[in-house]
Amino acid sequence: MKILAGLLAGAALMLAFSLSANAFATLELSSGATTVTVTDGGTGDANGAVGVVTFIGPVGNFFINVTTGLSICDINNPYMDLNSVDFSGSSGSLKIRLSDIGFSSPSPAGFIFNVGGTTQGTISYAGYYDLDNALFGTTSLIGSGSFTGPGSFADSFSSGLISPASPLSLTEIINITHSGGYKNTSFDAEMVVTPEPGTILLLGSGLLGLAIYGRRRLKA
Repeated sequence: MKILAGLLAGAALMLAFSLSANAFATLELSSGATTVTVTDGGTGDANGAVGVVTFIGPVGNFFINVTTGLSICDINNPYMDLNSVDFSGSSGSLKIRLSDIGFSSPSPAGFIFNVGGTTQGTISYAGYYDLDNALFGTTSLIGSGSFTGPGSFADSFSSGLISPASPLSLTEIINITHSGGYKNTSFDAEMVVTPEPGTILLLGSGLLGLAIYGRRRLKA
């Protein structure tokens, strides 16, 4: 049992070291005439956690915005999430962008871009990765779509496998348009990596081996 506990503790420690938050996560909200840019840990960031950047405040005709970007760089599983609640008092548009650099990419791998929410206007969305590691880089589109409300929406896109590249950047872009009166939109968009089948098989074999070892130790 002590050996098994040691193995589990070691695995947890390795996982902790493999997870690191990037220091360049940047959130941008723009109404066209007004643009607000908030960098993780910088002026206007309402969240003190590293790798999480939150903006709370008005932008143009959107008088209430609570927007959070999460950027975590796992050596094998880069992850980005953008969620927002946005209210407008009159007609207007709002562009929300989240980007970060310095991600590592498994070899080979693809990306999945998932998005969903509700809107009383029109929303469009797109997810990108950029092998040049440029902030807000849009050289490689994972997927894009749009929805006109009122109502709820959900979409999912997958990229093809990409060659190993490190570092690279990830970017999510959301455009919201409201017409007249009080309207609101809320959404959540995430980008996750899809490992190659061999990686999944290797992980499954490792977990199975650990389980068998544990059962044998318990019977001993």
